[in-house]
Amino acid sequence: LIARLEQAQDAIRTQGQNTRLKKRVGDDLARRLSEHTEALKSRRSKIIATDSVPLHAWSEVKSEVKSSASVRLLDECLLYLQAAYSRGPGAVADLCEITDALMDELARNGKSVEWKSFSVFAAEDSFDVLKQIIRIRYPLSGVWDIPVAVHEFGHFLSGHLEHRREDGSASLIFEEHKKSFVPPREAKQAPAGQEPLQVGLQANGSGKDWPAWLDEIFADVFATYAAGPAFACSCLLFRFDPGSAQEESDGKHPSYAKRAYVILSTLRRRNNENPGRSRLGPIIAVLESSWRSACDAAGTSPDVSDEDKPWIDGQVSNLYDMLKTDEGGLRFDAWEAAENKVSWLQTQ
Repeated sequence: LIARLEQAQDAIRTQGQNTRLKKRVGDDLARRLSEHTEALKSRRSKIIATDSVPLHAWSEVKSEVKSSASVRLLDECLLYLQAAYSRGPGAVADLCEITDALMDELARNGKSVEWKSFSVFAAEDSFDVLKQIIRIRYPLSGVWDIPVAVHEFGHFLSGHLEHRREDGSASLIFEEHKKSFVPPREAKQAPAGQEPLQVGLQANGSGKDWPAWLDEIFADVFATYAAGPAFACSCLLFRFDPGSAQEESDGKHPSYAKRAYVILSTLRRRNNENPGRSRLGPIIAVLESSWRSACDAAGTSPDVSDEDKPWIDGQVSNLYDMLKTDEGGLRFDAWEAAENKVSWLQTQ
């Protein structure tokens, strides 16, 4: 294990690295690797000095080899080296840099989280909860891929979003919201005078993982709240498949039609507020028209049922209010930059 950790240190030390990534992540990772290795060497030295093997030594060694600390460190090294290579010679490093800078800016403007991680390439966009790493789709084909990373940052924020009470105590408000959340149809079906059923995995045989659904809605609301039209354009003009607008196959993600409705509803909510009231109207019209035309061309419907709309509206309202109350500094406010892009978008 010591040899493996030393090899990892050598790899980090000799890898031609992006300077900013090294300062943000590499130096701290190298320090933790060194401390972990020295702790193992110290324990080995103590055993050597006693000239005998304690009865518990073998179980400790077995535990250490498989321990989460060692495995996590080596896994972090692999991910870090992947990220370093992706920013090396022959890579389009500027897009990765912009993505990392965007995550830094979000964390800097927010109150609930500190971001000391980085992004790595993967087959699909995702957020690794255990390693606290954002995975972005490889390769980055252009600037329109970048706002999607804000959605993944939303998954990071969701478990840390803090609400400060008047007495100074704090609560993880979105986590509490999930615990008290009631699936839409269950809420309607509860008999008079009876409490509605609470959320649960595969609730009532619906085939839906409702906590995962709520996480996705939160991430979409957050990304629209924080990145504004940029995220909406990435999704509705670039990423969402109109041919699959109504599909919900995995039980964990709302359909593209529902997600588009969430995103546009959030954008309208922001458009009704000062500063900049009504100034996002033109871009909202472009997005709605484009998404509907794409779905029509694909022979699908962009619409959300009248039964689902009130529930989705309620979720958007609740989540938006959470963010506005507890993370006001993250609210999108780059109105002039957004307006300058409208005429360009209309020609694409």
